[in-house]
Amino acid sequence: KMGQKRLFVAHGQKDGLVEISPLCVLDFYVVEGHQRGGLGRRLFGGMLSAENVTAERLAYDRPSPKLIGFLRKHFGLAKFQPQANHFVVFDAYFSKGQQGQQGQQGYSETT
Repeated sequence: KMGQKRLFVAHGQKDGLVEISPLCVLDFYVVEGHQRGGLGRRLFGGMLSAENVTAERLAYDRPSPKLIGFLRKHFGLAKFQPQANHFVVFDAYFSKGQQGQQGQQGYSETT
């Protein structure tokens, strides 16, 4: 399940809160009998293609430890700041090469 959300997230310890409007993964689960067979990677890859976005440009709502491991293994995503709202936005979201790739999914500084 996917959806656009307006979030205020911590971006570094000195930068304070940042307002972003990323596409969010609200729910992603592969039933245990079908895990570890490549199905999750194909489903997730298909979703990324359909939404025309990369994994680092998404926010993840309360991701499970399994989803965090999946993202680390398949997309190299590991670093993120813990958020009070329980969303995970990986540090790669804010990489300079990624900004502007999705115009409506940019970010702005908030004080």
